[in-house]
Order: sequence, then structure tokens, then C-alpha cells
Amino acid sequence: MAVVVLLSFCSFLAPISSTSVLAATPEIAAEYDTTGSIVDVANAMYMLMMGISPIVWGPLSQVYGRRVVSQITAVLFFGCSIGTALAPNLAAFFLFRILTAFEGTAFILVGSACLSDIYRPTERATAMGWFLSGTLIGPAFGPFVGGIIVTYRSWRVIFWLQSALPACCGR
Repeated sequence: MAVVVLLSFCSFLAPISSTSVLAATPEIAAEYDTTGSIVDVANAMYMLMMGISPIVWGPLSQVYGRRVVSQITAVLFFGCSIGTALAPNLAAFFLFRILTAFEGTAFILVGSACLSDIYRPTERATAMGWFLSGTLIGPAFGPFVGGIIVTYRSWRVIFWLQSALPACCGR
């Protein structure tokens, strides 16, 4: 059960990152002297990259192993989240957001593959249900957490928090 909890937490990262920034759109637009619509394009690109990245991480996890891919993507997610927090301009913000999505989705793919490796088919559905709760809780909590942070601190704190979260996932 501990494995399922850890994998569920890791699958929580990319979805919460996709929605936590929504509350900060006006602040980010003001910081980069652009419109909220342009900042929303960064989130659209984030979602697009979430859809494309499994094409890369799936085969890599089959060849090099699930643990190695999880560790690499946790480090890359950490680095790209810091890059987003420190982004000096809109182009860097876009780039690091897109790269964060590319790494974050690996946790969802690799986590479900790990559960299929660990559990027999008769037990797998229960484990997958608990695992997928992370992917469903993330988008629900994201705007709430982002809104609280933006109310009291800079929008960049969202990404500093996001960079701290993958520490558990690379184990």
C-alpha cells in the first residue's frame, strides 16, 4: 500500500502544476507585460506536452527501467520548476513550463506501469483506483493552493513549492 501512496503522490505533481498557475495568471501577465491570454497559451502548451510526452517516457521505462526513468524525471521536474520560478522573461517562462509538463507526465505513466508490474490483475483495479486519485485531486487542489499563495506571496512561490514536491518521487 505504501508504494501505491507514493506513486499516487507522484502522479499528483503534473496535474496540480497545470492548474495551480491559473490563479496567478493576472500577476504573471503583469510581470511579463503581456495579457492573460498569452499566459494561458503557456498552460495550453503545458497540456499539449502532457499528451505528447508518454510517447517518450513509455518506451524509455521499458528499456531502462521504471526506477531510472522516475529518478531522472524527478530531477528534471525539480530543475524545470526552479527554472520557471526564476524565469526572467516570457520566453523562459514558456520553455520551462513546457519542459516541466514533459517530465511531470512520466510519473503518471510510470506509476501505472509499476502497479501493473506489482499487482495481479485481480488486485490491480483497487490499486489503480487509489493511484489515480492523485491525478484527480491535483487539478482540484491546484487553483485553491495557487490562489492562497498568490494572495499572500509572489506567483513564483507556486513554482518553488512545486520544485520541492518531487523529492519523494525519485526514490
